Amino acid sequence: MAIKEAGTLRRVGETRLTGKNQVTLPAAGVRELGLERGDRFLVGIEDDRTVVLVRKPRKWAEEMAGLLFRRIEDPAGPVHGYCSVVSAAELLVRPIRAGSAQMTNIHEFLTSYPNFTALPVDLIVAVQAANVRAATNLGVPDSIIVASALLAGCDAVVSNDARWIRRCAPLYPRFQWVHLSALL
Repeated sequence: MAIKEAGTLRRVGETRLTGKNQVTLPAAGVRELGLERGDRFLVGIEDDRTVVLVRKPRKWAEEMAGLLFRRIEDPAGPVHGYCSVVSAAELLVRPIRAGSAQMTNIHEFLTSYPNFTALPVDLIVAVQAANVRAATNLGVPDSIIVASALLAGCDAVVSNDARWIRRCAPLYPRFQWVHLSALL
């Protein structure tokens, strides 16, 4: 294991790949980085000899969504966000549980951001959602969200659910399907 600091790579130990494709990280590196049991890592390959591990933040989806929301918040920015009222309901659950201050922030986002539109559900969306559900076997709420994106003419669909990409990308290639972990 090595730790990279400002362009330098500092070796802190050595390990090996087991028959089960597992690697044990050296204790010195684990302690220095404050790694904990259950931490998750993105694995990348830099060249033919370098494997890179990047620890995912414990609330990585929320962090990545926050970056996206900040882009939508910028009135001069090129990003316009759309979300189904199904997604809006999901966005409101945690703030409602947490208390009024967070609820105010998310409500402001849903109602006041200049580059954001909450998409209502009507019979046209319901028919499109039924088609999505029939083709992908996604649940009704997920099908409503995808149908809303189709009808709104969105360029990309951002999700925290990898099933969407596996099931929908081949059928709806006009979208760029973005899983939040890909933004990290």
